[in-house]
Amino acid sequence: MPPSISQQQTTFSLLVSPALEHPTCGRVTFLALVISDGGDGRERLRVWGSRVG
Repeated sequence: MPPSISQQQTTFSLLVSPALEHPTCGRVTFLALVISDGGDGRERLRVWGSRVG
């Protein structure tokens, strides 16, 4: 019988900031991806910045 992986639940949260006015870059939007796996309780965060104009 294969081991149960029901305790390991990985969740992904995508957060999108509103466009911010930056003095040199113009309008910037930030994307943050939070990866949480239920195993060790740690969360990993990935952040991207993208220029929108």
